[in-house]
Amino acid sequence: MQNKPAAKLFAFMFPSAMLVLILVWPIPAYSASLEGLLSPGKLSDAHAEIEDNCSSCHDPLGNKSQTTLCTTCHEAVAEDLRHSMGFHGLHEGVAGAECQVCHKEHNGLDAQTLQFDLDQLDHHFTDFALAGAHKEISCASCHKQGVKFSAAPNECSGCHANDDPHDGNLGSNCAACHDSVTWKTTTFNHATARFPLVGAHAWLSCSSCHTQNDFSTAPLQCEGCHQKDDPHEGQFGAQCGSCHSETSWLNTTFDHGVSTGFLLQGQHKSLTCISCHLPGKSFSPSDSTCNSCHKKDDPHEGSRGSDCGSCHSQNTWQATFDHVIQTGFALHGSHEQLACKSCHTDGLEATLPTTCHECHQPDPHQRQLGNDCASCHNETSFVASVRFNHNLTSFPLLGIHAALQCDSCHATARFHDADAQCAGCHDKEDIHNGNMGEDCGSCHNPTSWSSTRFEHGVSANFALSGMHTELRCSACHDRPFMLKVSSEQSCVQCHQKDDPHEESFGNDCAQCHNTSSFAELKAFGP
Repeated sequence: MQNKPAAKLFAFMFPSAMLVLILVWPIPAYSASLEGLLSPGKLSDAHAEIEDNCSSCHDPLGNKSQTTLCTTCHEAVAEDLRHSMGFHGLHEGVAGAECQVCHKEHNGLDAQTLQFDLDQLDHHFTDFALAGAHKEISCASCHKQGVKFSAAPNECSGCHANDDPHDGNLGSNCAACHDSVTWKTTTFNHATARFPLVGAHAWLSCSSCHTQNDFSTAPLQCEGCHQKDDPHEGQFGAQCGSCHSETSWLNTTFDHGVSTGFLLQGQHKSLTCISCHLPGKSFSPSDSTCNSCHKKDDPHEGSRGSDCGSCHSQNTWQATFDHVIQTGFALHGSHEQLACKSCHTDGLEATLPTTCHECHQPDPHQRQLGNDCASCHNETSFVASVRFNHNLTSFPLLGIHAALQCDSCHATARFHDADAQCAGCHDKEDIHNGNMGEDCGSCHNPTSWSSTRFEHGVSANFALSGMHTELRCSACHDRPFMLKVSSEQSCVQCHQKDDPHEESFGNDCAQCHNTSSFAELKAFGP
């Protein structure tokens, strides 16, 4: 009875053969052969076992959809469709369509039944949406050859079990701490553990404390991690938190003044603990004296005792010692900048002189100026601001002399060795070659050598006139001479060799000649 519609269809198509078929074959055999004759081709290898049972996929009466028949065998797909799960249950274009739209059959044993491009698959329509690093990997990384796509694991441990550094000790829910972008980015809230991370601990990598990836061996006490860093070498116990904070080892709540009786002030406040508390050395109240730390730095080598605070403060080693009150010698100028040992070469207990010349030897003046250095010099500088008044000496500085440097005349600091005579300094510059004597001041003045006050007619009793006014001094004064010369003898003294008369007219040339020219003669009367 079930094959009656098919028989009618066959009779409609082949009426002349209908009777013969009915007489020859029984109805079941006739039905199977008819379906075989109507098949468009061989089924794929996956469906080969139902090759002769067309009703597995086709309802002859047309009452059942092909999808309904397919899901009878493909129960997992039916489950996805019922619960809107997986690709078949989530994709809006698949859930209401017939299976044959995507899965083509009757194309032969080797044919592929899936007729869509997997590379275009939107993984959001599966039970495992791709995010983070998963979007960059190939399908074959998770979907193995010969295994159904739906069989790929959804749990992290399904793919990453071999990469689990925790060896499964933290369970299989990797996403509770890690994300799919990178394994290094974690969302684990350490506050839910027995050791909340605060201060500097919050910035550490997990491996800084968890040397084993199962996280089971991390210590909870400070000494568990920091014992090797303990500068106290255990002498203060294991309760680091009583002084230190998790923000920084250097920020401590330890009150040095209260706990030890030694209040940290000045430069002591900026020191680290190990500056005084050396490793392996225990401290007692007796170690709180300056000398216990600064003995090797003591420039006095113990000569001033151990009470450094009587002169020095904790702010600076610069002493508060009042030199004038305690020694009677006030420090001014350059003295104030000197180190103590500059003067106290034999220790602070040795008596020092208080006069300049006793400290500042050798004396560059070689005692010519006495011992009162302060009469010329001050304590700021021996060279600058010398207040010596040369006008109070036997040689006042006038004219150009006042602008000269001291060493222009004083070749050494033995100032009294300088010659007070002009020739003492200007001998090499004397254009008269000594013919005018050593009393330069009789003609010249200290303002300028060219400004002279010598009058030849007054000072030499020989007025210069005529050609004599044009002559240089050396024309007549070619050897030392007496300033006072008689005019009667003066012509002969210079012109004797020029006398054409060979002294036949005597020595008084002026009887006939004048100083303008020898060629001009005086007029004589009749």
